Amino acid sequence: MKNRDQIMLKGMMFYGYHGVNPEERLVGQKFVVDVTVECSLVKPSLSDMVSDTVSYSDLFKTVKSIVEGPPHNLLESVA
Repeated sequence: MKNRDQIMLKGMMFYGYHGVNPEERLVGQKFVVDVTVECSLVKPSLSDMVSDTVSYSDLFKTVKSIVEGPPHNLLESVA
C-alpha cells in the first residue's frame, strides 16, 4: 500500500460568475473554496528539496483559474 498524505488549502476566496440565474452570471459572487490533495510526501520529507514536493502556489493558481474562469451553471461542474 502506498503512503498517502494530504495537503489542505482552506478558505481560499475568489470571485466568479457561476450559477443558473441571470443575476449570478451578471453580478457574480464570492466563492470560498477548500481543497484537499492526496499524495505521497515521503520523497520531499526525506530530501528537503522544494523540487520534490507539491507547490502550494501552483495549487492555488489552478483553483483560482477554474473558479475565476469561464462560468458554469452548476457548482458541481466547477468542482
